[in-house]
Amino acid sequence: MHEVEVTYMIIPFAIPIIFILIFLWTTAYMVIRQQSTHPFLLSIGCYLGIILAFGVIYMLLDVYFPKQMFKERFSDIDGIYFSITTMATVGFGDITPIHIVSRAIVSVQILLGVIYGITIFAVVSALISNRAIDTLRSQVKADDERADRLRRELARLQEQEPNENRLP
Repeated sequence: MHEVEVTYMIIPFAIPIIFILIFLWTTAYMVIRQQSTHPFLLSIGCYLGIILAFGVIYMLLDVYFPKQMFKERFSDIDGIYFSITTMATVGFGDITPIHIVSRAIVSVQILLGVIYGITIFAVVSALISNRAIDTLRSQVKADDERADRLRRELARLQEQEPNENRLP
């Protein structure tokens, strides 16, 4: 009987974790394969998906293990609120994990939040750098084309001049 109860208690935790894994895999695949024209929107969606999944996990922990995982009981949306503050690494301290399992889950989410933030910063920096480089390349190309036109014009003008007045 105890084994069956544990199995049924694991199922609600497995669903958000599976959701996170599928969402992350799909998002990473689309970004890597560049199948999306809006990687920024994918990033925001992935970030919100992680927050939602961890929020559900926190609410389920509170439902199945009341006052064992966290210091206080959760209200309706406290799991999502705690997930947002954890993912943003704000940590107001109003909700505190007290069990090793809840602390481990919170630690994983904090690491995900920090790594995700660094990754987004790097991607945005690369996009800005690439855009600046592309702008500079197009300016150099336009300057080269203008210089070629001026050289051709100079050559044409030099051909029209008498030979003794020609510039070296």
